[in-house]
Amino acid sequence: MRTMHCVGATAVAALLFLACGGGSVPDGPIGTLDSEQDYARFMQAIALPLVGVLIELEDRTSADDPAACPSGGTAAIDRALGQVTFSACLLGGISISGTAVLAQGASTGPDKSAFLAGAQLTLSGGATGLVLMQLAELAWQDPPTEAGTTWKASFESGMSAHICVQSSGEPCS
Repeated sequence: MRTMHCVGATAVAALLFLACGGGSVPDGPIGTLDSEQDYARFMQAIALPLVGVLIELEDRTSADDPAACPSGGTAAIDRALGQVTFSACLLGGISISGTAVLAQGASTGPDKSAFLAGAQLTLSGGATGLVLMQLAELAWQDPPTEAGTTWKASFESGMSAHICVQSSGEPCS
């Protein structure tokens, strides 16, 4: 089992679509994330590309060795600080900048997972504004596919309203 921890507190970035390519926001641009549906569309757009970026960062040892996001921007890991920093990283048609805590572990076999926490994300492109991500859990089988990737994420919205969304479409528990 391999575990990597990363600490941060500013924003997560946009990543690869289909683990290697660009992409667009499902059903067109989201704009400002105002509703549970907007947050779910945001996560749907970035989940698989984010997995691809996290895989690219897995063997990186320094923030001086960033991974290129497929449609522009970068993502870098600082293992000493335990954080991932995204710089205008384009993921699913959404550009994300910021830093997040990352805990990533791999179980034996093809099942993989990663957790992002404490992220304050600046978005532009297909979604805009500032997003406060409390926790995002991503799970996938290697190699990652859209059908084999699941996610669950919680956010703070407005006056500390809690929003939780997951790929199954079921209410979060």
